[in-house]
Amino acid sequence: MGRGRARAVVGPDGDRGRRELGISSESLRGWVKKARAAQDAGSAPEAVRAADDRDEELKRLRKVAAEQAKTIEILKKRR
Repeated sequence: MGRGRARAVVGPDGDRGRRELGISSESLRGWVKKARAAQDAGSAPEAVRAADDRDEELKRLRKVAAEQAKTIEILKKRR
């Protein structure tokens, strides 16, 4: 389920919705915070989607960096 859909499903009873979606409270809090900020700024759903895309890219880059760090450690041990 996408984040936008998750935000819509959660509604006023966030804890129940969070459990039904199987996501952490921190994830939900972040998604709701982004949605509210976009709403307050009067931005379109595209802005929220762009923020989600940035988050996904950051997650991907952190994963790549972690993999590279592991590779570097392995190569150091081979010396």
